[in-house]
Amino acid sequence: MQLKNLAKTVKGVMSGKRGVCFRETDCAEELIYPEEKFSMPELLDIEGKPHRFFEAYETTIPPFYVRSLKNGICYTSGEEVYTGGGQVILAHTTQKTAPPVRWRRFLGSVTRIRGKVAHLGQSRAENNYYLWIVECLGRLHLIRKSGFRPDFYVISNTLNFQKEWLELLGIREQQIISADVGVSIQADELIVPSFINNWEIVDFRDGYTYYQKQWLPRWIGDLYSGFRTESGNGRERVYISRANAPCRKVVNEDSLLPLLGKYGFTVVRSENLTVREQIETFANAEVVAGPHGAGLANCALCSPHTSVLEIYPQYYQSSGLRIMLSALNLRYFYMMGETSDTSMRPQQENVCVDPEKFEAALKMLIA
Repeated sequence: MQLKNLAKTVKGVMSGKRGVCFRETDCAEELIYPEEKFSMPELLDIEGKPHRFFEAYETTIPPFYVRSLKNGICYTSGEEVYTGGGQVILAHTTQKTAPPVRWRRFLGSVTRIRGKVAHLGQSRAENNYYLWIVECLGRLHLIRKSGFRPDFYVISNTLNFQKEWLELLGIREQQIISADVGVSIQADELIVPSFINNWEIVDFRDGYTYYQKQWLPRWIGDLYSGFRTESGNGRERVYISRANAPCRKVVNEDSLLPLLGKYGFTVVRSENLTVREQIETFANAEVVAGPHGAGLANCALCSPHTSVLEIYPQYYQSSGLRIMLSALNLRYFYMMGETSDTSMRPQQENVCVDPEKFEAALKMLIA
C-alpha cells in the first residue's frame, strides 16, 4: 500500500481531477486496490433471447483510496466532504460535476470533533438495503483494509438492519455520529474512502430515466466472505417473495407456489428475518430465485456455486444484481415477466410470470 502526503491547489479539485487536496487542508492517502478491468458478457434470458440492457461491454474500474483530511468538514446527512477552507471535494461525491455546498447555511453551528471521524454517509441512500450492503459496507471495508483507525463513524443507524449490521461489525453505539440527523462537523481528521457508486442514465419507457450501475469491483467478495456460515448442508433452494412489498410484486405468485414446492423451494420474506438469519439463509443456498428487489442483495453472501434467477418487470431492468453476481462469479439467470398496468413508474411495476416459463427456469437453475 502506498501512503503519501499531498498539498495541491483548489484549482485542481474544482476542475474535477481525482485525488487532489487543498492547500489549507493536509491530506494523506492510501491506495487500497489498484485499477482493474470489468467485463460483462452478453446475457440471454432463459428463453435464449437478447435484451438491450444485457449486451456485452468492458470498462475500467478506477483505483480505490482511503484519505485522511486534517480539519475536514462534512454535513452528516450529505455525502460531500469539504476542506477546512470550505471547498467541496468533487472526488468524494457520487456526482460528475461539483455539487452545491449544502452545509453553508449551518456554518454558524459547525461542531468540532476531537478525534478521527470516518465519513460513510451517502445522502441517506444507504437506507436502501442494496445500497447499504454494497456502497456503505463496501466503503467501510476499504477503511478496515487501510492503516487509518477511526474513533467515530458518520453512518446511518436508525433502521433495524443497520443496527444489526453495525453490531455484527463491532461498531459501538458511542462511536456513531448518526447520518440521519443533519449537522455540520469538523474533525481533527476526516477519514474518507473512495465511492463504489457509478452510474449512467438510461431510458426505460415513456420518458422515464433511471441510474444504471456499470460495474462492481472483484474485491467486493472479500467484504462478505467472513459472514458466510459453515453450518447447514449448502443445498437449500430459496425463493424471495415480495408479497408484502408496496411495488414490484409477482401478481400471480399464488399460481407459482405449487411449482416452487414441486422443486423443493422454501418461500422467504426477507423483511421477516433478522440480519443473522438472512446471512445463514443465503450462505446455505444452492439456488435463489425471486423478483428484482433489495432482498436479492443478500446474494452477495452466497457461496460461489450458487445459481440465481432474477425476475424482471417488462419495462424495468436494473443492473445492480447482475453486476454484483458477475463480480462474484456466481451463476446468473433472468427472465422477463409481463406488466399490464403501466400507470406507475417503471421502477414500481408489478409483474405477471408465465408458469410454464417459470418452471422451465427452475429446471435450468437446478440442472
